[in-house]
Amino acid sequence: MQDEIISQDIAVVESQRPKRLPLDLQAEVHLPSDVLRQADAASTLLCSLPQVA
Repeated sequence: MQDEIISQDIAVVESQRPKRLPLDLQAEVHLPSDVLRQADAASTLLCSLPQVA
């Protein structure tokens, strides 16, 4: 039964595309619950900057 349910969900799951979130934190409206999202965007942005020695 579980295999039947999973096989029905495959087409839906594979058709989904993740929404790209902006790295510019000023492009979003922020709520207190957004703290983790802001930290993730900040760390992603820092990791994508060229390293300066």
